[in-house]
Amino acid sequence: MTATPTAARTRRSPVDRYDERRDQLAESALQTLGERGYANTSLRDIATNSPFSHGVLHYYFTDKQEVFDKVMARRAPVTSGRRMEALDAYEKSVNGKPTVEGALRAFLDTDLDTYSTGGEGWRHFGAYFFRYSIAEH
Repeated sequence: MTATPTAARTRRSPVDRYDERRDQLAESALQTLGERGYANTSLRDIATNSPFSHGVLHYYFTDKQEVFDKVMARRAPVTSGRRMEALDAYEKSVNGKPTVEGALRAFLDTDLDTYSTGGEGWRHFGAYFFRYSIAEH
């Protein structure tokens, strides 16, 4: 009987595992930030609403600003890139003669589409930004 080869496991470095865990923690913070807003959220609140303990969260992040920065570093480039693509497509579709209304639609519709169809994490991200722009300013 011949043994079947098993899939070789790729070993991740400790740095990769650390970064992956930080990403998971930041993603789990989105729901709490979306529900409560930045000003009304603490690291303890984030830990309470995530599968991670407060100690684990504190090991990876010193404060909620660092969590927020990680969330932004992961999500903002995606939304920014999609907006720029939509604006470029809009400009081409109007032969280089955009209107303010058309540009705003291309810009905002892209975000709304991302937030509504991109999954739970994107819905929480959108809720956070809505709360942030309306309630906290």
